[in-house]
Parts: sequence; C-alpha cells; structure tokens
Amino acid sequence: VLNQLRQLHQPTSICAGRYDGMASAANQRTMHDAMPNAELAWFEGGHLFMLQDKAAWPAIVDFLARPDTFKT
Repeated sequence: VLNQLRQLHQPTSICAGRYDGMASAANQRTMHDAMPNAELAWFEGGHLFMLQDKAAWPAIVDFLARPDTFKT
C-alpha cells in the first residue's frame, strides 16, 4: 500500500499524537513523505490525542473547511 500513496494527490491531513504507542511516529512520517500533498500535524497525547489536546479538533475542522480540501 505504501507505494500507492504516491498516487494520492488530494490534500491530506495526517494528525498524530506525540506519544501514540499504536501508530508510531515513524509510520506517520513515512505516510507523510509518501503523499505529495500531505500535511503532518503533531498533537500532545497518545492514540486518542483528539481528546487529550484541545488544539486537535480546531486544526482538523480548519483543514476540512479549506476550499482546496474537497476539490474535484
């Protein structure tokens, strides 16, 4: 699957918890590096960072609200 990520050109937000024991930092960086239009955002917390870091949800909503996110 990793080789196919290079074919994804739509804007993509990869959100990650700094202390996630399930989705490693190395995996997050690898996905980010493989996807041409990916952004990688780190948040305080683990696998449930979106409940642990109050900045996570506003960042996710901001990404989804951008005009280029859902371009066809």
